[in-house]
Amino acid sequence: MSTTAVEELLKPVLASAPGKVILFGEHAVVHGKTAVAAAVSDLRILVEVTPLVEPTLELHLPDLVGPDGEAVRLVRNSRDVGFTLGSTLKVESDEGATPPSEEVTEALHELLSGTREGDRPALLPLLFLSTAILSNLFADQTSPVRGLRVRAVSCCLPVSAGLGSSAALCVATAAALLELRRRLAGGGRGGGGGGEGGDARDAAAAAPAGKRERVWQPEGLETLNAWAYAAETLIHGNPSGLDNTVSCYGGVLRYVREPRSTETVATFPQLSMLLTDTRVAGRSTRRLVAHVATLLGRCPDVTARVLEAIDAIAKQFLACGDEMTAEEVGALMVMNHHLLGALGVGHASLDAVCAAAARRGCWSKLTGAGGGGCALTLLRADLVSAARADLIEELQARGFRCYASDLGGQGVLLHADAHCAPRAGGMTGLAARGGGGEGGRGGARGRRRALAACAVYGVFAVACVVRVLRRQL
Repeated sequence: MSTTAVEELLKPVLASAPGKVILFGEHAVVHGKTAVAAAVSDLRILVEVTPLVEPTLELHLPDLVGPDGEAVRLVRNSRDVGFTLGSTLKVESDEGATPPSEEVTEALHELLSGTREGDRPALLPLLFLSTAILSNLFADQTSPVRGLRVRAVSCCLPVSAGLGSSAALCVATAAALLELRRRLAGGGRGGGGGGEGGDARDAAAAAPAGKRERVWQPEGLETLNAWAYAAETLIHGNPSGLDNTVSCYGGVLRYVREPRSTETVATFPQLSMLLTDTRVAGRSTRRLVAHVATLLGRCPDVTARVLEAIDAIAKQFLACGDEMTAEEVGALMVMNHHLLGALGVGHASLDAVCAAAARRGCWSKLTGAGGGGCALTLLRADLVSAARADLIEELQARGFRCYASDLGGQGVLLHADAHCAPRAGGMTGLAARGGGGEGGRGGARGRRRALAACAVYGVFAVACVVRVLRRQL
């Protein structure tokens, strides 16, 4: 192989993926109910994958810092990785990119021995994706590329805040690794690929002239999303698949887990939103999801009613969301928030955000797993800039951080080089993506009836849960 060809192989691959907000349906979606979620396209995770001549696997997450002040990092010899994983390297394939087997998981944990325990949840998905997607690299040390460096950074997306940062990490990492695999298989930079793992299903669409970003073909997105979900299970155990799907496809989506159904929401009301990260330490999506599952087992009838009420709210929004006023959408948000509180996934910090917004005539709810994390606030259209600034100032005085991003927008992207990749920055515009249109159903009277039904159902479900929990205590 010529020197020029080797240099081409060793060029880094950059990919980014957005976080997400769940408008309606948190936790209920895990149990087969409907959720509505949107990508926050201005808040992203950027992953750079660099092939190495040296037989080294390096994983680096500089935004995650341990108690000793050191960033999360793993460095291993590629030969040792191949030896430890052995035949399990060949277990995974694109057609069956499923959660890793117990054998694979045990081998991955063995490779993480000696690392800080708190670092492993972030390192596990990167290690899994690197060794599964590029299994040949670790099994065959005779090629010019014998090692790999994976570096992931946040571009304004808060980490561990309920905005899908782990899913964005998995999606962006899988995208960069699949693109590198295509290149190593002979696909080049941006063309179709050949050889193992290099067919058109992986390939991103070629960038138009003058463009510095590439999007993925629909068939390739299915493969990419399957890998991202498989990696997510190592972090969250039993995720719904919503976060990685929104990060992968972008836009605003209606999502049902079982039977799986994903549908783009074509019409979306103009909503001005504010995101607030409460910065609560020690929250765990895995524990919160498990808590709701436990509650469903202990109080099945009552908990099921709460989940059904959350489902009804999501469906009501989908039925006529583009015709709804901000007040009507806000009423649904508030009901959804209190129902999630009845499930025990709320937090005093989230209630503080809701109270501050309510004093200014705005509406808030938790978004994501809860237990802290982020709140989503719908701002009144007539809220003057001084009042908005006053709200942000009050929230930041509590130690919270405020962000804004268009809702919807592009999902996973490949970037030609570091100059066109997203960078960390401050707050962005508050205008929500999407339009009005005339595609809604129902009418003002029907919406009012449905809102009233949701309210009665929600209040009844909350009251039932409170009574049952009080008896248990």
